[in-house]
Amino acid sequence: TVIDKNNIQLILRIVKYAKLDKNYELAISSLKKVSTKDDQMQVMIDREIFMTYIDMENYIKAIEHGQTLVNIMLENTDIEDLVLSEACYNLAICNRYKGYELYNSVVDIINSATDDKGILQKALEEADSAIEYFTVSKERFYDASSFNPDDKTSSNNAKELNKVIKQLKKLFIPAIKEKL
Repeated sequence: TVIDKNNIQLILRIVKYAKLDKNYELAISSLKKVSTKDDQMQVMIDREIFMTYIDMENYIKAIEHGQTLVNIMLENTDIEDLVLSEACYNLAICNRYKGYELYNSVVDIINSATDDKGILQKALEEADSAIEYFTVSKERFYDASSFNPDDKTSSNNAKELNKVIKQLKKLFIPAIKEKL
């Protein structure tokens, strides 16, 4: 069926039911069909795509899409602070999730006490990537708390990530380099 791209309400209804059925591909493809010249509407559609990637647990796509979305939202003075705060928070969560995936892999390699240079080199690269994800996450948590004065969780999350980043830099990476 051909959907009139301008019938946004119908598309949003399709998206709603597609997401309820966990048919995320249909939801995203439907959202991507929407064409609008209204910047506010485009931001809301992009936000819905971002949230759908999160629902799919496709954090890499969510991060790619979310980063662009947050940058657009930061430049748009019409975006409500709480909406911006929520987008920053969700982007922080995605980055933290990917960071911890890598962090846990590094911990497993360290705990395995391996001397395999290839595995150790991989751990070093994963540690560096984890730091990158954690750093972005930390920045977005701070953004989230700055746009929402009631949000105490985000700044605590950012402080927690500072500790994890230090642990990677001061303990894990030197320990791995020592074995290389």
